Amino acid sequence: MKRVSSSILVVLFLGTSLTFAESGLEPAKILSVKTYDRGRIAFWEGNIPIYDGYPFYDITLMVGQ
Repeated sequence: MKRVSSSILVVLFLGTSLTFAESGLEPAKILSVKTYDRGRIAFWEGNIPIYDGYPFYDITLMVGQ
């Protein structure tokens, strides 16, 4: 549940920050947010990835047309 809440907060933050963009910046539309459950790869032990466990997201944006 905590990860879902943080995903929603990230999307809302990006949406509101783009609304108040300064001149010279282009507005963008959030197309998707992909959440990785185990976080980022912190290091490798041989061929085995060790994850850090912190929330990590891929956010896809569309700028312009």
